[in-house]
Amino acid sequence: SMLLTLGTSFRHDSAENRQWTLYDWKDLGSKDKSAGTLREVEGKQLFSSFYSQLEYNIIKDMLIIYGGARYDHWKNYDGYSKYLAVEEKYSDTTDWFVSPKASVLFKPGIEAFTVKLESLKASFGYAYSPPDINQLYTYSESGSVKSFPNPDLKPEKSRSMEAGVDISA
Repeated sequence: SMLLTLGTSFRHDSAENRQWTLYDWKDLGSKDKSAGTLREVEGKQLFSSFYSQLEYNIIKDMLIIYGGARYDHWKNYDGYSKYLAVEEKYSDTTDWFVSPKASVLFKPGIEAFTVKLESLKASFGYAYSPPDINQLYTYSESGSVKSFPNPDLKPEKSRSMEAGVDISA
């Protein structure tokens, strides 16, 4: 038997962050307005994806294979940051990726004494993860550690393999 699963996902993110110097850290109304904002970050992102998976029972409930793919599209726009007197308006970026996957599941049902070999499984696939707005545009400082905006940051792309055995006793 075969089972085909199809799906889609859409997400829109936006961020707007303003940080002021406060005269009294316990009083949010004590902003030093003459100094202006200390830090500002703005940006928007649009994520869309389409995915499919085919499950095929080669030997009913004993040997099952899976194959699938996912198409991801990422658009980053209206990026802006300010730290002290340094202001930056960033170019829009876009990227896409197709992530295939394949896996096999074998359920032999072998039992010896009080131990049962439930399943053997293996899979291979790719993954895609774009950076978020804060990673692209935020300046931060904690003690002597400083992080600078990186609008050229690219999405992470990875591949992985996995194999496993399920045993019950």
